[in-house]
Amino acid sequence: MIGYKSQIYPYKILVVDDNKANRTFLIDILTPLGFEIAEASNGNIGLEANRQLHPDLIFIDLMMPEMDGLETIRIIRQDDKMLPIIAASVFDVNRQDCLMAGCNDFIDKPINNSKLLELLSKYLKLQWIYPNEASEEELPILSSEQITELSNLTMVGDITGVMEFAEQLKISDLQLENFANKIIHLANDLELEQLQEIARQFNESMKHKG
Repeated sequence: MIGYKSQIYPYKILVVDDNKANRTFLIDILTPLGFEIAEASNGNIGLEANRQLHPDLIFIDLMMPEMDGLETIRIIRQDDKMLPIIAASVFDVNRQDCLMAGCNDFIDKPINNSKLLELLSKYLKLQWIYPNEASEEELPILSSEQITELSNLTMVGDITGVMEFAEQLKISDLQLENFANKIIHLANDLELEQLQEIARQFNESMKHKG
């Protein structure tokens, strides 16, 4: 899997966990798929990050010093009833307590990748993209000149040029903003193969229409 299909791109996810290795684990899995990840090492920092960043979903550890996960969730729920919050713990916990505090779901540690992606799909209403899966209908409309420019830039690996190209797309057509943001995100992460695959799909689409 190489990413996701959604009306929103990129989704922002906040990871609240006092264990850096646990935060890094989620970052390493989710960042390559196109998510923006913010991290917080305890509940207090998590509350501030939530207020500043307005994430689309929160993963939160239940067992943390200073302010535990349940208390953090309760405070978040005072202001936001709709934000998806997924609790995680390596210990046996009362899941009813989690639900009463306001979390939407629960995942055991160590985190199972398939379960993690299942929950993201469920609560963010997204679909996963697999290599060579995207269809012509999912591509935005670009001119032949724009397609050629994107192809040339990705072929030579001009990451800076790709980012400038995407910025120009946003200026030229507001309807291309989500697509342009996706291109910028991939370029920032140096995901050249994914950028080349997108260019290839555009070229195939242009051939079929030509």
